[in-house]
Amino acid sequence: MGLLDNIKNYITSVAAEVTLELTPQQVNRGQNINFKVTVKAQEDLLIKTVLISLKAEEFTTTTALLYAHEIALDHNIQLRKGDIKSWESSFQIPIDAAKSWKGKHSTMHWFALGKIEIPGLNPDSPWKKFYVL
Repeated sequence: MGLLDNIKNYITSVAAEVTLELTPQQVNRGQNINFKVTVKAQEDLLIKTVLISLKAEEFTTTTALLYAHEIALDHNIQLRKGDIKSWESSFQIPIDAAKSWKGKHSTMHWFALGKIEIPGLNPDSPWKKFYVL
């Protein structure tokens, strides 16, 4: 990767496209949710880490982070421009985790995000909502 590519990624984070699939969309506490992170390299990459981030947030007039967890899927991966690589994992929702809910003035939601750590800005997928029952 040339100097200009490094500078471009530090500013724009266009070095890769990251997507996240999760199943099922609804999961009971104590059960597994399955993830698939896919990376499409837009240029030659040296990926330090492939990660899944999980969080549970309660929204009222403010936002409270109730749970956060990261899962490292892989380390030190070399991809060439145009390469596509996927990683799969699962995570057991804690039995005592807060359930998803929606009230009149507040809500509680769970989210997952796939991301990679590379020099510059770290490309990631959009946050995806799922429901804990």
